[in-house]
Amino acid sequence: MKRLRHKKRRTFTEQQKKNQIERSFISTNIKEELLRALDTNVREFRDIRWHSRSKKYNTIKDIKYNLLHIILNAYNGHIKRHKSDTDWQTFYSVKLRDTLGQEYDRLMSMVFDKRHPSNGVSLIDDKQTLKYKLKEEIIVICDKVYLGEYKLHARIGRDGKSIITIPDYVVRNVVDGGLLKRSNVKKYQFDNVIQLNEDNILIMIKMFAELYRYRMGKKSVDIEHWTDILNSVGIEPSKYTLKHLEDRRNKAIELLNKASVDILGEGRVLQVYTEKESGRLFADEWLNIQNLPKEMRYIAMGGLGYYEYDIENAHYNFLYQLNNMFRGPALDTISKYISKTKVIRQQIASDTGVDIGVIKQIMIAMIYGADITQYHTYNEDTKQSSDNAIMSILLKYAEDNRDDATDLFDTIKANEMISGLHSEIRLSRNHMKKHWVIEKVKGVEYLLNPFRKRKRLADRYGKDEALNKLLSHMLLGVEASILVFVMEEELKDFVMPHHDGWVSINNWNTKTLEKIVKAKTARMMFDYCGIATGFDIKITKKRIGDIAKGKWTKEVLRAKTIKELIGEE
Repeated sequence: MKRLRHKKRRTFTEQQKKNQIERSFISTNIKEELLRALDTNVREFRDIRWHSRSKKYNTIKDIKYNLLHIILNAYNGHIKRHKSDTDWQTFYSVKLRDTLGQEYDRLMSMVFDKRHPSNGVSLIDDKQTLKYKLKEEIIVICDKVYLGEYKLHARIGRDGKSIITIPDYVVRNVVDGGLLKRSNVKKYQFDNVIQLNEDNILIMIKMFAELYRYRMGKKSVDIEHWTDILNSVGIEPSKYTLKHLEDRRNKAIELLNKASVDILGEGRVLQVYTEKESGRLFADEWLNIQNLPKEMRYIAMGGLGYYEYDIENAHYNFLYQLNNMFRGPALDTISKYISKTKVIRQQIASDTGVDIGVIKQIMIAMIYGADITQYHTYNEDTKQSSDNAIMSILLKYAEDNRDDATDLFDTIKANEMISGLHSEIRLSRNHMKKHWVIEKVKGVEYLLNPFRKRKRLADRYGKDEALNKLLSHMLLGVEASILVFVMEEELKDFVMPHHDGWVSINNWNTKTLEKIVKAKTARMMFDYCGIATGFDIKITKKRIGDIAKGKWTKEVLRAKTIKELIGEE
């Protein structure tokens, strides 16, 4: 009698697992027409093979699909600008080789013009790349496809065929202990498709296009109703720079194209997430609803019965309460800031001459570890200095004027409230590290946060992780836990997370929700570290109402193409 041979179970390397995850990715913005137009007009493109297989690493490179991605990202301005010339873009050869294979240079040359930065510049010594810019004929093709008719269109998958199914998950990937894994998490039960107000997206495109033309000197443009719309969502149009207006116009156009997919239906977008190392959910793809500028999100979601919820001053509250749970030092400045957040932010803005929105960004950056004692941060791995988080915020605010940004940094640094907050964050952080829950797995020590997510205490070379990153891991873990508790209550009513808040179709009594959160976080903290104390949070609610419309609305919605909408026809 023959002995039965047991088939050895197949195992995969981390590279193979990563490849499998990457191949599960489905873009909902590569139009079938783009593929057809490129195949028709660029012979070399038509002849590109779809796949390249590696027997050695058991990987598949989707050559043609990946090149389409690169073209589209370059066209939409998602590629990093070249440091020597912002009219050109940067691509790293290692990444291109990984994405397109050994023939990446030939493939890129089909659709991109390529230049050396300049004489006297060393690509290696000066850490620069070649300059890339989409060829004019490729831009013309993209314009015809993405500025043409916007009604429903098919999108293609990795095989070049129309996508006929959508994913059955809302969280695609999970980062576990620093490693990326395919998600099989069942706790996320909300829908991966979000309904937007398509009419409002069309109006938004028209609005930003006309505001841009007005700012360029075409004073015949009537901007009264555009001003009314923006004021209704808390924006003063005069504060926009030309770059802001151009960026938002382009984002609105891209959003419309994403919301015009056959398989999803009019005004619907697919949004899936990655659960990061801390537990926070980040939406995938360059353009997503989660990371849209707030006013754009309000307009796109307006009039559909949505409510936006926020945890007020979330991370300062979490820090303060965690510090008390672990019997830490007195945090008088943080306590004062929590109790009078809006008043104090306004006072700092007035004292420093910096916009209150920028002050809010700086406050968040500080609790994530941003330094106010020096302008730069030093990276031990690269042996290079770069602008720290606060300096980067101020540079953007000062439109890259370094002298102005430096002066503002000095003013921020000298502010008594800011310096007090900075000191107390460091003080509480140094205390809490003594009480963190440490988990050892296969000889490696991890910090375990309340969401039960792990972060290595030291890298593979034995270098300790920065305390500010470990504190951030703790705070984000509390945030992620609270959002999951909300999801448990809401199920399909939950629409989307946006960091320390969420959007829902449920009109909650916020006091009731705050009590639920306190009870559930008390159980969480007891299970985590034996402290049966929950988090007292304040939740704010805002109904996302529709924008004001008038007789002009019908004329805007009559446009057949995006070019017509933005006034280029």
